[in-house]
Amino acid sequence: MMKNAADEELIPHEIFSKKGSHTVNAIMCKTFFCDISKVLHWPAGLGGCNFGDCYDRGAHLPGIIASQVWGISIESVKVLLIVLKRMQFCLRMGFGELKEFYGGSLDDPIFGFGQGNGTPPAFLCLSLLIMNVYQRMDNGANMTSTYTCRMFLLSAVMYVDNTDLLHLAPSQEMSDEELITQVEESTKMWGELAQVTGGALKQSNWFIYFIPTSLLVAKPVSKRSKISHPQEVLSLQRTGGSIPSHISVTQPDGSTVPIPTLEVDEPSKMLGIYFCPAGDGTKHVTSMTAKGASWLDRL
Repeated sequence: MMKNAADEELIPHEIFSKKGSHTVNAIMCKTFFCDISKVLHWPAGLGGCNFGDCYDRGAHLPGIIASQVWGISIESVKVLLIVLKRMQFCLRMGFGELKEFYGGSLDDPIFGFGQGNGTPPAFLCLSLLIMNVYQRMDNGANMTSTYTCRMFLLSAVMYVDNTDLLHLAPSQEMSDEELITQVEESTKMWGELAQVTGGALKQSNWFIYFIPTSLLVAKPVSKRSKISHPQEVLSLQRTGGSIPSHISVTQPDGSTVPIPTLEVDEPSKMLGIYFCPAGDGTKHVTSMTAKGASWLDRL
């Protein structure tokens, strides 16, 4: 399956969970994207839009379509999915193994791709389908290579369910309000595509950065963003503080939930690395230093 995809160049640049790639490549791609925005004084947005329970929620119908695109026969796909729908599971804990089993049937199936079952490309196929549709709906960042002047489209930085959407304004003169509208429309499309293929949107896993033109000075961004007029203010129960929200996404029941807007110098964690568009790596260095001290103490 993976050989077919590699030979036919089916795996898009946005997907970094492939042979020859690494999590560091994904983080560096985000870093370069933010650097381009800052150096060119170009308004941009970066949205953390992780899937919830990716393998366990994959819908089988779009999974069948996606698998066939990768050259898998319909008979093979049917065998895999019928087994998954009817498979019986038991819980194994430190206290022992549960004697009762649970599972589905063809009349009342359990969906998903069964994480750890030896078919990790299953979700990769689904990701490709989602990415293609997302790009055909005119989403993503159109950029030009500095050295070769080659134009290319980059929509996201995706590593399995960890996804950061890339948003670049079509013009350097785009206002904050127009940038917010563009980012919200694209984010809603991504969220709906995630849901229609079985994914869940967890508000706690989603956030957005805005890099407005007012911040794009000659030196790295160091002050807090001044993007205007949040739609809502989210309360933080653990700290008692609050955080602004400029966009919202649609839930399966039709309701909408606000997504927090992070400051450009506020780190977020992806693939084990703390990252912020301002380019400040202090948080990650501090985290790694603490890990090293802990390991040394244990030794």
